[in-house]
Parts: sequence; C-alpha cells; structure tokens
Amino acid sequence: MADKNKLTPSEKFILDWQFQEVKMGDFRYALVGCIARADHINIERLRKGFPAEVSGYERYANEEGWWQNVVEKAKRLKELHPDAVG
Repeated sequence: MADKNKLTPSEKFILDWQFQEVKMGDFRYALVGCIARADHINIERLRKGFPAEVSGYERYANEEGWWQNVVEKAKRLKELHPDAVG
C-alpha cells in the first residue's frame, strides 16, 4: 500500500511534468513525450528502464480521478501551492 504521507515516484514525476517542468530537465521532459507516443512494444521497452515514469503516465492518462487525487495529496503535503489547479 502506498504511503499517504509522501508522494510516490510516479506521482512526483507527473507533478513535475505538469507544474515544474524546469525541475524535470530536458531528458525527463522528453521522456514524457516518448511515453505518450510509444506503441505497445516500445512502451514495454520503456517500462523496463523507467517503470515509475511509465506507470505514472499511464495512470494520469487512463485512470479516472487519479490526477485529481495526486494534486490534492501534493497540496496536503505542501509540495504544491494550495491554489494550483490540476
């Protein structure tokens, strides 16, 4: 079970992508684009090297309510400005 008192690597990756791309760096920002465009074979290849990042993106893109829950969790943990809109 996930720790409710800290962000998971998947959650942190997506938060950085959505709100703090400067902190991500060029490689991780480009990685989001690769994950978003990858076909089934290549997504599995990416998953081998970047499991948290692929999981985070898949949850962001496909799991209803996941992103909103991450934003609220980040606000509660004071890792995101309270006025941030997700």
